[in-house]
Amino acid sequence: MQCVSRALQSGAARFARSSHARDAAADGLAPSAVFWERLASVALLGQSGSQQHAFSTPTTAGIFSQVTAGCGPDPRSATQHRNFAIKRLARATQLRRSTIIQEEPATTAQATDGAAAALDEELEISEEEEEEEEEDQEESEDWEADTSITELQEGDINTLYEFRHDLVPEAFQKYYDEAYDRNDTVIDRGGCKGLEAELFGAVAAEKQDEEDRVPLDDHRLLYRQLTHQLKAVVLGRSRPQLMLDGPVGSGKSVALASIAAWGREAGYIVVYVPSASIFMSGGFYLKNESNGMWSTPESARLLMRTVEAQHAQQLAEVADPAGGGSLADSMAAGINATDPHEVTEAAVHMLEVLKSQSQVPALFVVDDWNALYWPTMYFESPTRTNQRNVLPIELRLAVAVRNLMEGEAAANGATLVAMTRDKGISSRLVIPRPQHSTLKVSPFSHEETAMWIMRWAVNGMLPIGEEPQLTEQQQYAWFLTGGNTAEMRSHYAHLFH
Repeated sequence: MQCVSRALQSGAARFARSSHARDAAADGLAPSAVFWERLASVALLGQSGSQQHAFSTPTTAGIFSQVTAGCGPDPRSATQHRNFAIKRLARATQLRRSTIIQEEPATTAQATDGAAAALDEELEISEEEEEEEEEDQEESEDWEADTSITELQEGDINTLYEFRHDLVPEAFQKYYDEAYDRNDTVIDRGGCKGLEAELFGAVAAEKQDEEDRVPLDDHRLLYRQLTHQLKAVVLGRSRPQLMLDGPVGSGKSVALASIAAWGREAGYIVVYVPSASIFMSGGFYLKNESNGMWSTPESARLLMRTVEAQHAQQLAEVADPAGGGSLADSMAAGINATDPHEVTEAAVHMLEVLKSQSQVPALFVVDDWNALYWPTMYFESPTRTNQRNVLPIELRLAVAVRNLMEGEAAANGATLVAMTRDKGISSRLVIPRPQHSTLKVSPFSHEETAMWIMRWAVNGMLPIGEEPQLTEQQQYAWFLTGGNTAEMRSHYAHLFH
């Protein structure tokens, strides 16, 4: 019971700790502690099965002592507790649209009405402010940009732009499925799960079939302050090695995919790895007795093919100091090599040359960076009875990728990586990083959440028939999730129904 109570209060606690609390208070949007208790009481009244309860003092502890009475031990995990709390809190929004408790006793109805009135008082926006906001939306169409991401400036922050998925095909699972079908690789999974969830995370109720989903070409992404900041970092080379770190759902993966697409459109040679875990599992692996390192030819060949497909002409302009020709020639030889060690060494050589050359600007973008330091899925059997994990430091290609941050910065370009917080990798894992290279990523601000909801509405991805009342929907979504887009996607049916 205490576990469930703490889960219910986590929304308020997380919001109070967030960087948005100060901005929200300045705008008059921050909910008080009483708001959360009243919201919880409204959401949970009538939600405990067939029994109805009336509470003279609607505190969180009191509510849960009534609701969970006689339920016995709660076996749910911490994540389930959090989801349970969000769903219960989100049910409060339905008080504006339907009657939650049918034929209830008078005392319960009075308690519900009182709590609902208190909730309305906390969230109410004056009619004058609503009219001003509607006028602003009618008079201005600057929420959608007609230009590409390369032309977006500071004044375009928090506008929607068309995302060119053809620039980063490796960000989507379809790319790996097609390569697998062509027998180009035995690695059959990959892509940027955050980007795919952002584009296909939810569909309207009448569009559940895969073929009926909104076409990818019709989707747009939000040009966030974070994306603009990363562009400035790469262009100015103020921090040529940068590591993004932040909670799940803060938009790190989508930001990296956006920067990779921007880099290719802007003329950079971009080595984009949607998930570094591809170097730690899957495919063949073989120990190179000459140096004691392990070769992973499948991931090496896939990496070179991806870069070659997007930058064939630019690679021909980069001189290869070792082979005397161009980097494109040495990569082609490595891709077609039959020796697994030659394939791996060719991929390592590609990274080293691109990092040291100055003819063409290079951009290295790697997501799930901490996977490079987590135990691998490769094993060695020193004897017939013993088995051990191959260490990350023993993988030739993984070590070369790690050197992008652990070694010197790129001579003409930048390296951007992001930590993952949702793949079972311990947060206590120590990751080497250059000094002052960490950029803390915050969850979505209130304004970003508003535009995020607008994007879903425009693309027909909300389970509603018309554009939502943003002034109300924004607040519910933001307060209940703390600006966490992963939770907004996961609980959209409760937040927007």
